[in-house]
Order: sequence, then C-alpha cells, then structure tokens
Amino acid sequence: MNIIPEEQYWNNTKLAQTLTQYEGLVNSGNYSIKVLPGRSRSKQVDLLFCLMSKEEWLRRWNAVQPEDRRISVNDAPSEEQQQKSSSIRVTSYDLAVLDSIYTLYLNNRFEFTARQLLLTMSGEPGITSSSERKRDIEESIEKMRNLYLIIDCSEEFKRRKESERVIHGYLLNVEKNGNKYRLVNNELSPLYRYANITEQLIKVRSSFLKKPTFHGRELSAEEERIKKLQTTNNVILLKREILRHLMLLASDKNDYNFRVYYYLHMSNNGVDNGLFRRAGIERGTMNDSVWRNKYRSLNETVETILMMLKMKKDENTNLPLFYKYEMVQESSNSSKSEEDEKSDRHPAVGFSIILNENQNK
Repeated sequence: MNIIPEEQYWNNTKLAQTLTQYEGLVNSGNYSIKVLPGRSRSKQVDLLFCLMSKEEWLRRWNAVQPEDRRISVNDAPSEEQQQKSSSIRVTSYDLAVLDSIYTLYLNNRFEFTARQLLLTMSGEPGITSSSERKRDIEESIEKMRNLYLIIDCSEEFKRRKESERVIHGYLLNVEKNGNKYRLVNNELSPLYRYANITEQLIKVRSSFLKKPTFHGRELSAEEERIKKLQTTNNVILLKREILRHLMLLASDKNDYNFRVYYYLHMSNNGVDNGLFRRAGIERGTMNDSVWRNKYRSLNETVETILMMLKMKKDENTNLPLFYKYEMVQESSNSSKSEEDEKSDRHPAVGFSIILNENQNK
C-alpha cells in the first residue's frame, strides 16, 4: 500500500468555500447561497445550510419528544450558544484535512493518524512531522468533530431529480484511539456526501504536490528556488489552491474561465475571493509594513510554486501541465501613493496561466 494515495479528491462546492469565507457562522442560524443545479445554465436556486456546535445540536435534539424530532435548518439557536461559539471558524486548513480524510476513505483507509493526513495533504513523503504540525491537525480534527452541519438541498435536488432532500451529520465523525482516528461507521462528512451527489470533486495526482528532486548536476536559478522551498502550512495550502485553479482551467466539465487569479479580489458582496484568502492567508491586524513584507514573501512563494508546477507532466499525454505562466503586475494607470511606489508594495497582483501554445496566440 502506498503511503500517499496516487490520486486525491478535493471538495469544490460553493458550500465548502462559503464555510471558510465568514466568521460567526456557527450557531447563528441558517444561511442561504445561490447554486446552479448542474452544468446547464439553468436558473440558480437556494441552498440552505446551518452549522452548529455539538452542544447546540444536542440541545435542539433533546428539547423535543422523539416522535416530534426532525432535521431542519430553521430552528433558532439559543442566545447562550450564539455568544459562546461566535469565534469558531472553519478554515481552508480544515478543508484540506477533510479532503485528505476523504481521499483516504476512497482508498478504503477508514483509520488514520495525523502523520498520514500530513503526508496526504502535502504530497511530500519526506515531510517532517513536528509536534506543531501534529497539533495543528489534531486541533482541526477536534474542532470539526464538534460541529454539526445540516444542508437543505430541497430546491437543488428537485431540479437534479434526486430523492434526498436534507443531508446532515457531524462535519467530521471520528473517534480517537491512541494516536489513531477512525471514521465512526465509516460515515462520510455531509459536505462530501453533498459533493458526491452533485459531482463537485476535483481529482488531482499527488505527485503534482511533491517537489522534484535535483542531484548530480549544477542547478539552474529556478531549480535552486524550488529546492529551497519549505513545506510550511502556507506553502501546502498555496500549492493546493493553485493546483485547484489549474485543474479547473484544464477541465471541460465546467465554465471556469478565470485566466487571471488575483491575490486579493473583492467580489460584489464584499467577500475576498482572491488566492491568499482561499489559501487561508489573511492580513488580519498586520500593519502596513508587516503586511508589505509578508505580501512580497508570498508573491515569491507563489512564483516558485508555479515554476515547480511548470516542470510537472500529465501522465496521459506526457506534456507539461501548462504552456507558461505570467506574473500579473498592477495596472500602470492605477493610483498609488508615493509611499507605495517607493516601497514597491505589490510586486505582483496575481498570475495567469496559459494552458497551451494555441491559447497564447
């Protein structure tokens, strides 16, 4: 059995992305997002969901007689629970942990360790399992096993002609025995049951995540940069998000056509849908100087990852994954303060990927 599965499967639902976009989703009632029921350009429908703590779920369940119990997103949370859990947030790192658990599940591995999850997430068989890395994964698992998710798919599944209407369960239903975790009754997270039914999963070769090895010759400048790239949590999540973007660009099963992927990109509803936020990297309370340095470092990391991916080949065609990439600079006619000009605050604002030579013409 391979330590790292050859192929990985990542959740690409709008619901999964929404869970990481907002703070305060836990125990704050039900939410509605617009989704397309299938690949056709049909009318969008509402998808309702409710995310709550284990305590709040049990409170609701035990508050009614067994014959009156039902699964619904519409029950109001208690005021105490709203105040208690407002700081809990599902992160991009949590989703990467869930993706890895789902990947192992598809390989009939229902029991796993934090080490096995780290290997799968990173794609790096030689990655060091420090106590800090182990703690990050264990804390993520502990958080998700104490969250309950209800998804009301009534409108969407009616269009899809699916019989199921409500999908629910713990975001991660596992039990721990020593240093191992096991899925209770081999039960999938509701987030992945929903992704399965709606066919919103991305298949990725684990080898695409792994850094190439260089030896026996003098390295080019690009190879030196790749060799020095450290597999931190930020790097793991940036690799995964850039690969997700690349896989969607290359797929003929969707209408994804975002040629430029901006680092920071505010949508009409005020949500940042840029690369950094999707990879779990946010400015937070950093002052201008600290953020400027962080941004520059992240920009260099992104370019190094693109250099690495440019060396990868599709196993079916033996061709590179893409033809070339370009770092996108800020428009020359955009307004910049004198301080920004002097400090070169934004070395690049994003990147574009050209899949093949014909696309470049």
